[in-house]
This record gives sequence, structure tokens and C-alpha cells, in this order.
Amino acid sequence: MKKQIIAVSIPIAILLALTTYNEYLSRTLPEVVLPIEGYDPRDLLAGHYLTFKIKYEASTQCTVKEHSQADMCVSPKQELMEDGPNPSCEQWIRGHCVGGTFQSDLNRYYVPQEKARDLEKALLNGEASVRISVGSGNAIIKDLLIKGRSWKDY
Repeated sequence: MKKQIIAVSIPIAILLALTTYNEYLSRTLPEVVLPIEGYDPRDLLAGHYLTFKIKYEASTQCTVKEHSQADMCVSPKQELMEDGPNPSCEQWIRGHCVGGTFQSDLNRYYVPQEKARDLEKALLNGEASVRISVGSGNAIIKDLLIKGRSWKDY
């Protein structure tokens, strides 16, 4: 019985620690708002979500080998950093070079089914952006913005 309690407690403790860490990052990291473009695929298992690509001001073209780690500086100015973060960069998003282009894990936002169509139209019309908490390579999407307002108010 004691082994079963331990076996169940360990995954719950790990999940709680990950959730607490993400919440801590979300509340303490500085925010940045970036424009996005994309589409709204349907996935019967994952539900409704918007898949998007962040429209960086800087070039996202990589010169390093495929699947190499790269970083996108977002503050004080946007620039792709293929050799690791440079000292002048205060906030950056960690990602990889895929298909010769910088990509990060910030590309999906789940939405309720009843709002999915309206949000998809706004995204396709170029009216969407994301509010992201960004630190030293860590980045978490905090909100989807439509015309500068939270999608919940749209």
C-alpha cells in the first residue's frame, strides 16, 4: 500500500511543480506583445486551437545547420542570435532552426469552440497579437489579443 501511495504521489508532485514553475514565470517575467499570423486547424483529440507564427521585425532566416538551437532577441531590439544570446539582449525566446527559419514553441493557443470561428477570422485579417512573458530564453503565452484587447473581450 505504501508503494502505491508513493507511485501515485510522485507524478502528482511533478505536475504540481511544473504548474507552479510556469505560473511563477508568467507572473514575474516582463511582458512583450508581438503580432501573429496563422490559421485555425481542427483536431478532434486536442480541440480547437489557433496555430500561428509570430511576425518578428528581424529576419528569421537561419544560417546554421538544421535543428540547431537559436534565440530571438525581443528586447531591446529584435534580432536572431544563432550563436547564443549576446550580452546586449535583455529578453529572448529560445527556439530552433527548422527549414532554414527560426521557430519556437510559441505557436499554438487553445480557444473555446464557440469563439474559434470569430478568432480565426480576426487572425486571418491580421488583427491578432500575443502577450508573452519573456525572460532569459523562457517564454509563456499569457493572452491572445484581438485589436489590442484580450480575446475574452472580443
